[in-house]
Amino acid sequence: MKRDWDIVREILIKLEELDDANSFLRDEDVSGYDRALVAFHMHLLDEAGLIKAGCVRVSGGWSCQANCMTWRGYEFLDHIRQDKIWNRVKSTASEKSLSLSLDLIVKLAEKVIDSIL
Repeated sequence: MKRDWDIVREILIKLEELDDANSFLRDEDVSGYDRALVAFHMHLLDEAGLIKAGCVRVSGGWSCQANCMTWRGYEFLDHIRQDKIWNRVKSTASEKSLSLSLDLIVKLAEKVIDSIL
């Protein structure tokens, strides 16, 4: 299964929108995407240290709920939160036939931000 960076971004945005520290985001709370894909990406984000999530293996994949982002997660989201920047990051990577990684996304976002300033 491939990473979908749009799902990653959506999960981080939804987590940031939680009302309080006692709230949590379930995989089914992220609309527009298959629940199993969202859970898989929550698991990846937890492994990468971008979010704190409780994930369990179920038949057919994962079931997850996340209760917060880590400092690193907020730092990453700060780079890609704005649609304009995110779309330029994706289009630049596509034009140059680059495979996206966390580090590359941050570098591209910084270049986009520098070009705006």
